[in-house]
Amino acid sequence: KLLTGNVKGLRIGVNESYYFNNIDSGVEALVRKAIRALQDLGAEVVNVEIPELKYSQYVALLIHAADTTAIHHENLQTRPTEFGDDVRRLMCVGEMISAVDYVYAMQLRQRICLGFDRAMKDVDLLIGPTLPFTSPLIGKNSVLIDGKEQGPLVEHSIRLTGPANVTGLPSITVPCGLVDGMPAGLQLIGRAFREDVILNAAYAFEKTDPMHGAKPNLEK
Repeated sequence: KLLTGNVKGLRIGVNESYYFNNIDSGVEALVRKAIRALQDLGAEVVNVEIPELKYSQYVALLIHAADTTAIHHENLQTRPTEFGDDVRRLMCVGEMISAVDYVYAMQLRQRICLGFDRAMKDVDLLIGPTLPFTSPLIGKNSVLIDGKEQGPLVEHSIRLTGPANVTGLPSITVPCGLVDGMPAGLQLIGRAFREDVILNAAYAFEKTDPMHGAKPNLEK
């Protein structure tokens, strides 16, 4: 019953400085097209500033590395070769994180949460890219952004999705088109416990048929 597809009057926030910084131009074009599609359906789009986002990537990586290592510490010692190279590297970093580093990251996490709480008072959801790039080749530890190789993969993979994980806010990703035959994602982040809002916005966008029946080129 909540999935009406009606987004008229919905206030959508866009943070330019973080979510649209250093992203592939093809991905950016599709995401901005998706934002315009929601505007055409009656949503209002406003710019929002969240200065605390500058801490997000550091906090997400540190907490992720420490928590992952705590869970898999014994296996890392006894069966290290059974982990993929990228995961093993992440946990090796986690082994070196001190209690002071972890507590500091958790304190910064609270600041990020407060920043999002402040921003979300004026909007119903935030919108942006899911990833700053399209899918890399299997086995690659780097990504291509406008044809330039950047890495490591894990840092760029959590750069735009990390804030929702750090804050615990509900989020969803929706395919919004293809770049050179590979899919790009639209990310919607909602207020706490308002999954209904982002699901309805995602449903409304999907009804515009952004893929036009296209499928990723898995032969590349």
